[in-house]
Amino acid sequence: MKKTAAVLMIAAMYLLSSCAGQSAGKKGDKAQSPQQTEDFDLIIQKTGKAVQSPIPSDFTAYQGNQSASVQTYIGGENTVKLQPVPAKIGYSLPLSGWTKYKILWIQIGKPGGKPHDIKFMPGWDGNFSVYYILKDGAGDYKVTLFAADDVNSQTFQALLAFNIKSQADAPKDIQKLSLNPYIIDFVNAHMGQTVGRGECWDLAQAALDLLSADWTRTTGFGIPLDPEKDDVIPGDIIQFKTVKVTYSVPNGTVWETYGNPDHTAIVYKVLGKLHYQLAHQNVKNTKVVMITELDLNNKTSGQVWFYRPVMGLVQD
Repeated sequence: MKKTAAVLMIAAMYLLSSCAGQSAGKKGDKAQSPQQTEDFDLIIQKTGKAVQSPIPSDFTAYQGNQSASVQTYIGGENTVKLQPVPAKIGYSLPLSGWTKYKILWIQIGKPGGKPHDIKFMPGWDGNFSVYYILKDGAGDYKVTLFAADDVNSQTFQALLAFNIKSQADAPKDIQKLSLNPYIIDFVNAHMGQTVGRGECWDLAQAALDLLSADWTRTTGFGIPLDPEKDDVIPGDIIQFKTVKVTYSVPNGTVWETYGNPDHTAIVYKVLGKLHYQLAHQNVKNTKVVMITELDLNNKTSGQVWFYRPVMGLVQD
């Protein structure tokens, strides 16, 4: 059914206030990308297309199902044509069609839950054919498709929405396919440059959206990690809240702060347990991407959260 009023969404580009972190670390050698899972081939290019693989193995079992009922918003007519989507699926959601817009934004989540955000760019002719791998297990989901004419837009038009029922959990190895090597590639390509507005959050956001990563804005950058139990690797993302790190020096102590109150950084190199080189911007009063050193073994206050960036879309 069509709504009687246009629906606009102001993109959730939450601006983390006082995103400064201070550090006196030193720049190291360029980090090497970790080995990627061999079953998938990530394509790094400016089209925003991320992972290429064969059709997910669960897809054909649901092709004959009744199609989901699609609600089209005003502004969605004649601007997007979506191929029928099965109302009941396995763990992969097929999204194929055409749009006149330059960038599409999928929000997908269970009722009452926080939706996942995935951005991607159609081909030069407006066509797209991708699969989203559900991360939250079997159950009911709502899917909303937004779009914009400018890839850097912060205002998105709601085009259509529909409900689906997933009847299968995704295999764990597919759910957790990481994008870490390509986050590092993005950092290396922008070293010494200003990404976005130069805020710390902009670096992670730009890398994740370019790769069509699966994340929940504003700071759910992927799969949560426990650095005491999980291996932290280059490309993981750290979120800081009013963190203070204190170091002993011959004449006393020195301290650094990360987050006033918030700061976002990318692990560039692992130097030891809780000891890293970080890639970030808006540090040392400079809004360009740089490398500094941090030893969280010396943290005296504040909170930190670690995330593993993961695949959002599979291309057909």
